[in-house]
Amino acid sequence: MKYIYFVLLTVVLCSCSDIVSSYYPTYEDAKEDDLFARGWLPSILPTTTIDITVRNNLDTNTSSGDFKLLPRDLLHFLNELEKVDGNSYSYQDSNREYLWRFNVSESGVVSFILTKG
Repeated sequence: MKYIYFVLLTVVLCSCSDIVSSYYPTYEDAKEDDLFARGWLPSILPTTTIDITVRNNLDTNTSSGDFKLLPRDLLHFLNELEKVDGNSYSYQDSNREYLWRFNVSESGVVSFILTKG
């Protein structure tokens, strides 16, 4: 009986989260879901970006996730960013409304954290 209560409590606590996770195999899939227009992803991503995962925290108005860039697009993408240190970069949109922090691996996998307003 204790086990059933534990399972029910776990389910209730997990369902209270306001984090929405989404996966997009391609740039076009993310674009069709208006992620760029809504500001969840920066407009500087190459159109060849793949394996995009976005986790939006609706309580804190932040987002995190990762995506993969092709080797030929990685340098161009990095040139759009401001280097923070090591493999960390940042990008702020022209309206200064969104700030992305990127961590870039040599294999082209990019993880990010977005803070808004």
